[in-house]
Amino acid sequence: MTSNRVHGRSFIRNQLTHTLSHVGQFKFLLGAKNIGKSKIISDLCQQNIIGIDEKRRVIVYVDARVHQNDIMGGVKDWLNVHKSTRNYKDRFLQKMSNFVTSRMRPTEEFKNVFDLLLHTFEDEYVCLVIDQADLAFPVHESEFSDDYLDRESKEFFNHCAAVIKQSKRMNVLLCSTDNSYPIRLASCFSPHNFTGFIMAGEVFPQEMRALLRETWGMGTHLSDVFLGHYAGHIHLASEALEQLVHNLDNFNSSLAYPHLFFESMVIQSCLPDDRNRKVLTELAEVGFVQIEGIRDRRVEELVRHNIADIVYPVSSDLPIHLPNLKPGQFGLIPSSQAIRLSIAAMLYD
Repeated sequence: MTSNRVHGRSFIRNQLTHTLSHVGQFKFLLGAKNIGKSKIISDLCQQNIIGIDEKRRVIVYVDARVHQNDIMGGVKDWLNVHKSTRNYKDRFLQKMSNFVTSRMRPTEEFKNVFDLLLHTFEDEYVCLVIDQADLAFPVHESEFSDDYLDRESKEFFNHCAAVIKQSKRMNVLLCSTDNSYPIRLASCFSPHNFTGFIMAGEVFPQEMRALLRETWGMGTHLSDVFLGHYAGHIHLASEALEQLVHNLDNFNSSLAYPHLFFESMVIQSCLPDDRNRKVLTELAEVGFVQIEGIRDRRVEELVRHNIADIVYPVSSDLPIHLPNLKPGQFGLIPSSQAIRLSIAAMLYD
């Protein structure tokens, strides 16, 4: 069932293309694992996007899972991989040798990599995309004070904000599977520097139904069962179908979600507390709970253990109706339909 095609993502593609086409953008792309964020970005890197300023967009992709906060190393790898940028590689390396030294501090390197990109692509508009940005620039927790960023991370965000505002020639998009990351980051770095958030959720029901029936060849009854249990989570549905094909007699839909067992234990541990139970009940029955932030430890635990995702008052690729959230307000939704069904089963079993 593996495929290089990402289904049902026209909304998020349009949102990202719109973001990259404009100027002065410093945004987040947030969404759970295995829903196609990286693949969509990879596809966009191959496209010829012309911005509203009529300049071509050069989308520079750095994977923090590989490079952590070594943005310079990530850029060099990107130049090696993409054929369309090989003409710029020598220019980049030549300019880099002029003012990059082995004794350079990380804080200086961040500034230099921005300068290098702007000088290398002097006739284009640079869009720097950092995948899993929370791994590169983590927000550290403290028992005795507010969360904090280390010096290098704070310098990176300061340089981003300065370059975006002053040069008018760079956009920055930070991708993360941790929906709480922007809120925790806001305690260390002014949220006014960010221009918005894009939320990537499960595929919309009508698009998922078309995939199940027309592409995967399911009948009406089986596709309805899959849609009811996995909603628009293509990865989970694919895992379940693999198991169904190879183990029809002993098929168990919950086993198709390998870490559901751990998450079920977390849900079970939350139920005895009346306040936790109220939150979980709303997640199961309504699919949405309004919250003021994640300082509440109940919210932190649900998000950290992938029971719920935080949603923002933003443009969202989410197949649910969200109430009108005002700036500073947030909501919780189940991280997947499978999780929502598990909560309901434990509440009413």
